[in-house]
Amino acid sequence: KNHLTSREIDTWEHVILVLPPTDWPQIPYQAILSRRARKLGNNGGPLHTELPNERDTRVSWATVKPGISSYDLLTLARKLVALHWTAAPSRIALAVPGLEADLAARVLEALVAAVLAKAAALPHYKSKKSKSERPLKGITLYGQSRKLDLSRTLAEAEGNHLARSLTVLPPNELTPARYRERIVALAKEQGWRMEFFDIKALRRMKAGAFLAVAQGGAAQDDGIVHLRYTPPSNKSKTKSNKPALALVGKGICFDTGGHNLKPAKHMMGMHEDMAGSAVALGTLLALTRLKVNFQVDCWLAIAQNMISPTAYKQNDVVTALNGTTIEIVHTDAEGRMVLADTLALASKAKPGMIIDYATLTGTCIYA
Repeated sequence: KNHLTSREIDTWEHVILVLPPTDWPQIPYQAILSRRARKLGNNGGPLHTELPNERDTRVSWATVKPGISSYDLLTLARKLVALHWTAAPSRIALAVPGLEADLAARVLEALVAAVLAKAAALPHYKSKKSKSERPLKGITLYGQSRKLDLSRTLAEAEGNHLARSLTVLPPNELTPARYRERIVALAKEQGWRMEFFDIKALRRMKAGAFLAVAQGGAAQDDGIVHLRYTPPSNKSKTKSNKPALALVGKGICFDTGGHNLKPAKHMMGMHEDMAGSAVALGTLLALTRLKVNFQVDCWLAIAQNMISPTAYKQNDVVTALNGTTIEIVHTDAEGRMVLADTLALASKAKPGMIIDYATLTGTCIYA
């Protein structure tokens, strides 16, 4: 819709406004919002108040400058949306009065992304239902005169939700075997071609880097998943086409650190060490939803890094799939081990670009 009028704002329980830093346009309840901004100190950050109407409309607002970065804009959108979510709104209005067309479009896309992320229900195991579980029924946009294409924002939101949903699952539920079951179902639903290289296949391929990590697990259910998206217009062509893009993700379902055992505070949360693979899957889902016109491969290194009598050790020397020999210096460097062989496999198809996703957190901190 073009404008948020005084009559319309009184029909809403939740409204988010994003305004220019100066020269505000005429907006409903402008005097009240201006007084509130002066009282709290309007530094461009999010402010909020309840309007004196029958619905006690909760309004949050902030100002943006034209050159705001995407990161800062998404951060601002997240903060604005969070001010409303204690009440778990079923509907919300987003308005950008006074912003020029390009900035208005960017702001609305960021706000929609933040609302969809906040509204998405994640897996949980609590016995009582939370008020925040009430489903979102609708978003109404005000202040954009031209048609707004939100297809990419919606696709990204779906991929983002998939990645987050997988990452929060506990390690006894998302074992390598059960993770693979989920991927099989997703591949069938989305029309992706799928291959799985299990332990026996990886031994035949002499993928010694991956197998070194996998050898410590009792279940021996680790392996490398290969998914392929082919554009609808290209389905009839041969499978040998080179992918334009290969997504590679680290999928360590739990990471003890191996013989170089992590202390308890650093092992807590290591069910999230498969987040790289979840992001790769989410990206593939978003690209599929957008029906991109290029072929995409997705490679997932799914394993666990366990402590056991058979686990790999410091000073072991193994040979990777491409023939490179590796001496094990630290068993908690399992991510680059499983990724080494997975990247070697991904490279064989000679993709135009490879994007590698991994939670190599410790290395980032040291660097």
